[in-house]
Amino acid sequence: MPKVTVLLPVYNGLPYLRDALACLLDQTLADIEILALDDGSTDGSLAYLNSIQDPRLKVAPSGRNLGLGATLQRGLDTCQTPLFARMDADDLCDRDRLRLQYEFLAHNPDVAMVGCQFHYFGQSGRKAMTPRLPVAHADIEAGLQTGQLSIIHGAMMARTETMRAAGGYRVSGMGEDWDMFLRFSEVGRMANLEADLYGYRYHAGNVSLKHLERQTIGIAYARDCARRRRAGMQEISYAAFLGTARSRPIWTRIADKLDVMALRQYRIAIAELAEGRRISGHLNLLAGAALSPGRAISRLTRDRARTKGQTVSGGSESG
Repeated sequence: MPKVTVLLPVYNGLPYLRDALACLLDQTLADIEILALDDGSTDGSLAYLNSIQDPRLKVAPSGRNLGLGATLQRGLDTCQTPLFARMDADDLCDRDRLRLQYEFLAHNPDVAMVGCQFHYFGQSGRKAMTPRLPVAHADIEAGLQTGQLSIIHGAMMARTETMRAAGGYRVSGMGEDWDMFLRFSEVGRMANLEADLYGYRYHAGNVSLKHLERQTIGIAYARDCARRRRAGMQEISYAAFLGTARSRPIWTRIADKLDVMALRQYRIAIAELAEGRRISGHLNLLAGAALSPGRAISRLTRDRARTKGQTVSGGSESG
């Protein structure tokens, strides 16, 4: 039996899918299974996956678009290995990533999930400025509760039974990863490796304002559910949470909108700087700071702590 099942959700993954799959097929960890979960792709991704002749790759089409949370739960339901890992179809990872994570979990039985450090990169492949993630469970959990990027979804490896005990993936709205992480932290310990083993690709699809708005509200809902669980309260539905959010004072909603716009400018700046476009990159950073000074101050505080070799809390989802 394979040691690890890698869940690779795919929805219109071309052209990046080829490189992501190549990273997995080149891993130094032997006996892995790659479960490519096609989510109703219309761009030829399924045909490409079916053309790969490798016994480690299993292709599981859904026939229709279910969304990321439901697709990952479909994969988790069929997982038969004691460990599973994740990979996103538009990202890259080091060839030793799965081996190092596997060895870490083998030597640390008290830890149920492990991620790693990562880097942003643009279309040319050049690395961009990237936050450092906390490595200890307490710091990761605290960061998740306050909305700070603390573990990368596509870069994780976890114990399958602990994931099932946490309830797996829930599918309402975006933020399915944040919701899962917070519930997982309540039943199992988490960690990040010190090594940078994962590349997060910036492209038009993950810097759009619509995408970031949905992501931000999904994360806020996940955090609200976690807060209610800690207080012994019943969670409310995603629809009810949206209604509550829309009924807040207008100045609060404007501030939230500006914060999302600032996050978009920050992500665009990272992509620009990664491509060597320093002037436009710094102009976008300035635009983001003007839209949300609090985000900029938080970012500067965290970067200053990084230069001193410290792991810090605070900050924001953007990293």
